Amino acid sequence: MKMQQTYCVSAAPAAAVVNGTYQVLARKESANDGSVYGLFFGADDPQQLSQFYVFWVDPANQSYAVQKLDQGVWTALTQNPVTGNMWLGSTAIAGGANSNLLKVRRQGDEIRLYVNGVFIDRLFDNSFPQNGVAGIANWFGYDTSTATARFDDFRIDRFTVVYADDYSRPDSGWFVGTQEVCQASYLNGLYRTATQPDYVCVYGAPAPGQANGLFSVEVNRGETFYQTAYGLIFAIEGNFDRFYAFLVIPDSQSYAAARYDNGAWTGLTNNPVYNDAWLFSDQINPSTAVNRLAAERDGPSITLFANDANLGTVFDLSPFPLSGSGFGVINWSSQYETAIADFDRYQVTAWEPGETGVIVASSPEGVLRSLPLPPFLNPPDEGTTVDE
Repeated sequence: MKMQQTYCVSAAPAAAVVNGTYQVLARKESANDGSVYGLFFGADDPQQLSQFYVFWVDPANQSYAVQKLDQGVWTALTQNPVTGNMWLGSTAIAGGANSNLLKVRRQGDEIRLYVNGVFIDRLFDNSFPQNGVAGIANWFGYDTSTATARFDDFRIDRFTVVYADDYSRPDSGWFVGTQEVCQASYLNGLYRTATQPDYVCVYGAPAPGQANGLFSVEVNRGETFYQTAYGLIFAIEGNFDRFYAFLVIPDSQSYAAARYDNGAWTGLTNNPVYNDAWLFSDQINPSTAVNRLAAERDGPSITLFANDANLGTVFDLSPFPLSGSGFGVINWSSQYETAIADFDRYQVTAWEPGETGVIVASSPEGVLRSLPLPPFLNPPDEGTTVDE
């Protein structure tokens, strides 16, 4: 049984980072040791530490908890619905004296928890919006003779823009020319794409790739008589053999998240009324107006944004997750007319350890591929015309 005994915290000798990731490798000295160790963040003064969050891990019970301390008052942010206490079990936690890699990702009021690379929980709290000190913690949690925890490889990573292209340079490396039913060119500081009727064209960025990140772009469609769609793609594997897509139909203010896997499309969003993947949002600008789209991938979770509004988070729980890191754009025509989509200000923001170095553009060259229309993702009211 855990006992409320002594805990010790030590702040990292680093600049405060309010939004970012914090991680450390931890283990207790022996299987019989009484340590419950943790990672604290969102702290105020490294000398006083009167406010902070702490992510506790108890390897003895393979459980975790999150608390916040505010001027001497402890509050649990996790709760077990069965026991009523703050401890939740996770098989991702290695038991005994085995090492566990603890990671917290904090952005605004959102707190994501990971153990050994596995996403285990997401919480929301913004009690300390200006605090950014982080460090390690050890709690003498059991009635044993020792409580000794060992920590290694502590690091903090900020959210960092690792790729950006405003298409002002026509030699920045994206595909230019015509290939089968797809066309692309640089035009007046934009990246213009054209897709012939009844096809989807995907265009890859001239960059080595980024597995997890926030991918964003500004885009608007050209004049058309029929509905078309455009969007972002990421987690690209091979020659666009597998990837995720965030698609928007501006004229119906509809959006969808989908997974493409060697010719098969699977919707990640779901509209139970129409039994398809398309959802409505009044945050999407209609017609030829510009939309700023963003998709944040963090392992199995994908969060979608339109014009800075959060549209929600979906999860890909497939036993065969995508492992690619390429990213780019997508342009989807109607069945009857060529689709024009102009893209601008493509940007990728990263937070993963080892992935926050700037990606070098123009290597390799941008590539593209044409794909047939995904049948079950057909836009609603495909025959509907658009009034300009």
